Amino acid sequence: LISLGRHEEALKMYHKALSTQLMVFGIRHPKMAVIISNMALVLKEQARNKEALALYSDALAIRSDLFGKKHPDVATTLTNI
Repeated sequence: LISLGRHEEALKMYHKALSTQLMVFGIRHPKMAVIISNMALVLKEQARNKEALALYSDALAIRSDLFGKKHPDVATTLTNI
């Protein structure tokens, strides 16, 4: 959807996935960080940088807590910011 320029539709799907996964896994789970990071990417594509930064920060906090600061997923999130 993102590559087709259907950003709002992509965000709606990510919100739905986030709600579902939150009930199953809770917030401190790697899948949650992936969804949140993907949502940030969509927002960044739309130049909604302040909103994207907030989500990237959330994903970074989850990944840092789960994996430690030297993990490749943490580095990827930092790069995306």
